[in-house]
Amino acid sequence: MRKSRLVALGLFICTLSALSVTIRLVKHMENFILFAAHVTLPAHTPPRTVVSISSFGRRIFHMAQCLDSIFSQSYAPDRIIVSIPKTYRKGEGSWCDPQGTDCVSDPTHYDESPESIVRWFSNYMASNYTTQTNNHSVFEFPNLTLQFLDLDWGPATKALGALLLEHDPDTVIITLDDDLVYNRETVHWLASHIGHNMALSFGCEMLDHLHNDFQSFTTRELGNLFATTPRVCKGWLVGWTAVAYRVGHFAHDVWTYLDRLPRGCFYNDDIWLSGYIAKQGVLKVYAPMVMDHVKHWRDTELSLSTIEGGRKRYGIPCAEALF
Repeated sequence: MRKSRLVALGLFICTLSALSVTIRLVKHMENFILFAAHVTLPAHTPPRTVVSISSFGRRIFHMAQCLDSIFSQSYAPDRIIVSIPKTYRKGEGSWCDPQGTDCVSDPTHYDESPESIVRWFSNYMASNYTTQTNNHSVFEFPNLTLQFLDLDWGPATKALGALLLEHDPDTVIITLDDDLVYNRETVHWLASHIGHNMALSFGCEMLDHLHNDFQSFTTRELGNLFATTPRVCKGWLVGWTAVAYRVGHFAHDVWTYLDRLPRGCFYNDDIWLSGYIAKQGVLKVYAPMVMDHVKHWRDTELSLSTIEGGRKRYGIPCAEALF
């Protein structure tokens, strides 16, 4: 009797799962992950690998758990870079218009001065720092580089900040968000599976033209239970899941590429960075079921996601311009 109930329950769960997949196939036929090309990712010895993150404002002082997870990786990166724009985004976690009056560089407008940020990192690292003789905005701690930047590329600063310091085209740059606790295998898996002409992540997002919205395929999506192998991403790689690039994916025009795009791309680094590397002929690949991360939830006022109507006003126009 008990066995028959378990069988019935299993059939019921399978039916619900199949129904869910069917609904998604009907709603998102052209974008569904099952129709994306499969990619084989043989493991190899990791090349030089750099982890890069960026932050701003009060978010900086909430980074400890994220940094703990980076220093606890099973494979230690060769370098960790933290890039902090000197400009301040008014509203703390809302948004900053680089073409308008919402960005200011005067530190009297806020308390998060470079001096207090350096002190915070000194306390966290329990170490003193050195500065570069030719650049006093770069502070070197053991295993971590902190740099303050005159320019702000929005969330994409985590990628472009690393490009300012790393120049070997074969070097792998793994970008992480500053508000997550990452799986301890994140760095090793990405660094040991990324191909030479490939960007690699654990999530993909696409523009659903039919419903004027985004369709997400990450480890948190039910549909990915049926997609256990790495796939080609037809949209953009999802930044919070971690993205691995190579320095050689970026040319000199990356520094001004954002200027040619809709204003909303400033807030949507996942979209425009993936659009840029696709233009460079780089294959975008994601492996949705390899691992998951532990989200470090915090005050929503400290997130760019608090922009009112941000997806429709900024995200969709950016995606439409690139995909």
